[in-house]
Amino acid sequence: MVSPELSPELAKQPAELSPCDAVIAFMKASEAVVRQHKGQERTIALEQVKQQFAPKMKGAPEKATKAAENWVKQGSKFWDQSGGDGLFGLLQLRNNVLEACGKSPDAAGF
Repeated sequence: MVSPELSPELAKQPAELSPCDAVIAFMKASEAVVRQHKGQERTIALEQVKQQFAPKMKGAPEKATKAAENWVKQGSKFWDQSGGDGLFGLLQLRNNVLEACGKSPDAAGF
């Protein structure tokens, strides 16, 4: 079983996070998985991250959770490409999450 390594700030137990903070932590944990794993291993690890954060993300704006999930999907595709296509879409999705949660990129650590 794959267990993604989380940085100390993301290692906070999901129970300690607000719904919006959980969405952002989900994005960061997923980003680490995407960068470290490929193929089926990545798919399994991303599903584990989603299951870990899903209960705590309840209560976050739906716009934020949908954008975060799309950001993870698009980020996986982008990471596997060699070109720069898709970067604008990733930034747009990230900004949708942050806007829905009332956070700035700096405050969210992006």
